[in-house]
Amino acid sequence: MLSATQHAAVTSDAARPLQILAGPGSGKTRVLTSRVAWLVRDSATPIAPERCVVVTFTNRAANEMRARLESMIGADRTRRLVLGTFHAVCVRFLRRWGARCLGLDPRFTIADTDDARRLLRDVERDADAALSAISRAKAHGWTPDELRASGTHAPGSPGHAEHLALCRTYAAYQQQLRASHALDFDDLLLLGVRLFREHPELTAHIDHVLVDEFQDTNAVQYELLCRLSPHVSVVGDPDQSIYSWRHADMRHIERMHLDFPGLHRVLLEENYRSTPQILDAALSVMQQDPLRIPKGLYTALASGPPVVVRACHDADDEALFVARDIRQHARTTPYAHMSVLLRTTAHSRPFESVFHRLNIPYRLLGGVRFFDRAEVRDLLAYLTLADNPAYTPAVLRVLNVPKRGIGPQSVQMLAAAAQHEQVPLLTHLAHTHALRPALLRAVRSFVDIAHELHALRHAPVADLLHRVLHLTRYEEHLRQTSDADTRWDHVQELIHLATASPDLSSFLESSALASDPATNTSCVTISTCHAAKGLEWPIVFLPAVELGVFPFYRCSTPDEHREERRLLYVAMTRAQTQLYVSWAHRRLVLSEWSDRAPSPFLAPLVARAPTEQPTEQPTEQPAASPPQPAASPPPKRPRPPAPRLNPAPRPARRKTLGVRRRRS
Repeated sequence: MLSATQHAAVTSDAARPLQILAGPGSGKTRVLTSRVAWLVRDSATPIAPERCVVVTFTNRAANEMRARLESMIGADRTRRLVLGTFHAVCVRFLRRWGARCLGLDPRFTIADTDDARRLLRDVERDADAALSAISRAKAHGWTPDELRASGTHAPGSPGHAEHLALCRTYAAYQQQLRASHALDFDDLLLLGVRLFREHPELTAHIDHVLVDEFQDTNAVQYELLCRLSPHVSVVGDPDQSIYSWRHADMRHIERMHLDFPGLHRVLLEENYRSTPQILDAALSVMQQDPLRIPKGLYTALASGPPVVVRACHDADDEALFVARDIRQHARTTPYAHMSVLLRTTAHSRPFESVFHRLNIPYRLLGGVRFFDRAEVRDLLAYLTLADNPAYTPAVLRVLNVPKRGIGPQSVQMLAAAAQHEQVPLLTHLAHTHALRPALLRAVRSFVDIAHELHALRHAPVADLLHRVLHLTRYEEHLRQTSDADTRWDHVQELIHLATASPDLSSFLESSALASDPATNTSCVTISTCHAAKGLEWPIVFLPAVELGVFPFYRCSTPDEHREERRLLYVAMTRAQTQLYVSWAHRRLVLSEWSDRAPSPFLAPLVARAPTEQPTEQPTEQPAASPPQPAASPPPKRPRPPAPRLNPAPRPARRKTLGVRRRRS
């Protein structure tokens, strides 16, 4: 059942632009899927599913939405929807119309970040910095020429030479992509905008566009929305805008009033996730921002335990307190229902260490993606060569994998020669003769493999993978590694995924755009606050909430400080029933001990929290998994003394925050 406010949003006039501002835990995914179902099935004038575009920001969200819609409107209607990320939607149009309208190779390869970095290394030593600057330019919709024109530095002034160098690097990088018949992720959006700008007739059939996480759109994505259809429904929350470093611009929320006349705004303020105590604590953080769009957050859920606000002596004490609380909760709560959310991964060390000592199982959310594992990337590179022999990053990756006797200097020499001739690297390898005999034999062997795979490109993808393994003797290569069995399992999983793919191009495209599905394991989750967005756990620990962390020490502008406040708010509202917030009086920062203070964002919580002295210090006694109640208090083990700034240690303090239940 939908609430009255949710129902009003779902059934809002399809001809009128709709903006839904949905607080955390307010059922936005349910509202968005119900809106789709109403548009294509239940409205007075249903829209054909293929005329409806549904955009999410992650593949995980797209998969979740697809599953929900299948249960609501059936698999057939869901399959006919244009549903996916902005990148996936643009790929769909570019594959179909890019060749005719923009002169693109319809079989273009999608260059991921690692491949883009390989291409940039040929033209710029600091590839990471250059790639970040180029991505920023593309997020603004600028080509190399437009970036050059955007420069504010006068000739001869500081910064002018650097700006011109970046423009040259950007242009050379784009030339490298074109030579490889490739587009990077940002190009997918840029060319999507160009396609719709130059050929508006291609979007004439689109009756409605729905966008999730609208506060995270950048300038190019916002223009895509404007060009797809005047009939839109967007869902977002300015209080959860935490991706300005990815060029997201929350000002689009207010700009919609100008670009979509007659915009109807609906506020979803009832939270179905968290207890009143957690919501009051989170709102006390957010309401310090005088520039936020006024909106409340309330719940009808029963009252829960108070939010715990704790000051610890140092990071190790903090980790031990968290571990102790996890062990206590584990008597009645599965480990998978608990998480530790960190501002940065740099703070994970003490938690990983103590969890390991105490046999507390944990996983790191946002670790190495399946498709980023070395063995998976190697095999995907060979498949990419089968599909697109001109794709130089794939050649660079596997030219000497497995080892063929083509060393790094030889690879660099061959790549430079190909670039000088302005031909794809594989083309140069196939025609070069001026090499020493051993190197020439190795190069010829690789070229023969690439040509055979290209000839087999129309074979079933799983069969092609088996052929790659046979031609390269890749299993023997893996057997020389210390974790060969695990790596071979990843290879088998890739083959299993390939069996469900209709063709090679589709498989490579889905691999490039994919994100790993969330796993439900019996482990405590350690995650960054950013990676935790969209997720929830019954019990959440938020350590290191102190000055220099929230806000982060690199933040200097008021806008950056406001985003740090929103990030803390997002992290706090991941908790369903119990929230722990802590900081340390001192912490090791850049190899030096530093006195710390609680985050200024916590001022309302600290002021209202009664102080409670702990009855015991945390211990390091290992526990079984899951821990069982002890018959007697666990013995304390003395900890080795740590270097201290003061002669006497400050005792750890525990503060609990009791807050009222509220409706606003």
